[in-house]
Amino acid sequence: MLNPRNELEETFFGQSLKRESFELIKEWHKFLCIQKNYSNHTVKNYFHDLKAFFLFLNHYLGVPIAKRDLQELTIKDFRAYLAQQALKNIGARSNQRMLSCLRSFYRYLKKHHQIDNQAIFRISSPRLTQTLPRPLKQTDALEMMQTTVEENQERWMNLRDQALFILLYGAGLRLSEALALTLQDMMSQPQSLMIKGKGKKERLIPLHPEVIEKVSDYIEVHPQKFEPKSPLFIGQQGAQLNPGVAQRQMRRLRILLGLSDTITPHSLRHSFATHLLASGADLRSIQELLGHSSLSTTQKYTEITNDSLLEIYKKTHPSAQN
Repeated sequence: MLNPRNELEETFFGQSLKRESFELIKEWHKFLCIQKNYSNHTVKNYFHDLKAFFLFLNHYLGVPIAKRDLQELTIKDFRAYLAQQALKNIGARSNQRMLSCLRSFYRYLKKHHQIDNQAIFRISSPRLTQTLPRPLKQTDALEMMQTTVEENQERWMNLRDQALFILLYGAGLRLSEALALTLQDMMSQPQSLMIKGKGKKERLIPLHPEVIEKVSDYIEVHPQKFEPKSPLFIGQQGAQLNPGVAQRQMRRLRILLGLSDTITPHSLRHSFATHLLASGADLRSIQELLGHSSLSTTQKYTEITNDSLLEIYKKTHPSAQN
């Protein structure tokens, strides 16, 4: 975690900021670390982007940046920064993360300091080249399970998103299967989950303790927790969560973490299968957990390197033990 009195002093105050602007930055840093509980990696990325932006502003405006400047920046000013990024051949994904950082900063300024500048929200995010879906790296998947986006209006929504995504990754559920769950489904068998999948096929999935913990934390603050037949995942109005909302939250989360635009809720199910296989699980068992009728379908769900396969072979095949 950045130390506000040391690294922040060096990073920002040395860049000719007005003291009042520096204080805003310190407060936002504390907000992200403590209230939002963002990972060190995410905070570091955000402040790298913010530092670059303020360096540009210092040269562009030619004056120490004051609160008033933050209020009065125009679309033209933000586009000038994007133009500079283009001259430096900064990629679309990095620019997308930078815009996410600035929007987050300005949402904080509006909510906590009445500095309302909508110009940044009228800048379109750069389009990213579409590529084939791929599973996450295990480190990225674990960080995603610990991170929430800040657009939610209520704390229970943050816990809802974490519970949903950890079920997709930790239990290999389809998004439609997770959204169809009720509170009763989760509470009737705390250590496992009975899923009714495609073709009304049922399968029993054991739940990892961390999955149970995250879902339990969410149920504790669920607005309808005393109504067993209520959907487990609900929207702001209390109805079953719309898949589009889950996809939007995933999109915001992957931007926040600087992940590939191919990462979707369904990617978490792919990652579940791939990471199990990489850890030595057999395809038949993974097939049962995913609810696939055909083993060939399961094979398509898994991506694993030759090195990983060789490692599994060495650990498990009798001829490799000699």
